[in-house]
Amino acid sequence: MSKIKTILGNAVVGFVCATTPRCNEMARLISQDKEEPVSAIMAFRMKFHYKVCVWCERYRDQVAVISELSKAFGEADSGTPSLTIEAKERMSDAVKNEMK
Repeated sequence: MSKIKTILGNAVVGFVCATTPRCNEMARLISQDKEEPVSAIMAFRMKFHYKVCVWCERYRDQVAVISELSKAFGEADSGTPSLTIEAKERMSDAVKNEMK
């Protein structure tokens, strides 16, 4: 019975690995999902991947925590003066000149 359970478990993991993105692609998708939502099909494939990959699940959770902390830090620091329009233009011109 244990051998059958192992074979079945390996088959399920193999199927999930074959039908979901690889971990390096998952890292990109997790970050991309913060900026703009991925398609419904890709979201389903990602959720399916989390069922077998604890590392990607942890990475997703860490990205969420960092995102929340950065938002909170930005709100707490909102009283700080930002760059003037002239300073932004000078920086933009400097970057454009470096690109030439």
